Amino acid sequence: MRGCSTWTCSRVARASFDRLVSLLDPGIVLRGDLGPGAVRSAHGASAVAALARSHAAPEREVRPATVNGAAVFDSGRPAAVMGFRVCNARIAAIGVLAVPQRIAKLDLAR
Repeated sequence: MRGCSTWTCSRVARASFDRLVSLLDPGIVLRGDLGPGAVRSAHGASAVAALARSHAAPEREVRPATVNGAAVFDSGRPAAVMGFRVCNARIAAIGVLAVPQRIAKLDLAR
């Protein structure tokens, strides 16, 4: 979206957000394991989509991985893994593991 007007960028961002929300079950639950004593959760499609959007960054890349979900890489390094539960063609639950010591033990080869 580099070089676009504020109005155009805002429209594109809103369309992307609406598209993301449409993929999520209205009752979706996201649970993130960030390490000992650090659990984050979000409930509902709008809250989960907003949380996902808040973590988007140019240096982050999401790649399919053999973890029943996807792996997130930050500047080429594994940062998190996500598992998805799908019901009725919508994502109903997302589990996120973002504990560096545990991620280091996973085989995240493409």
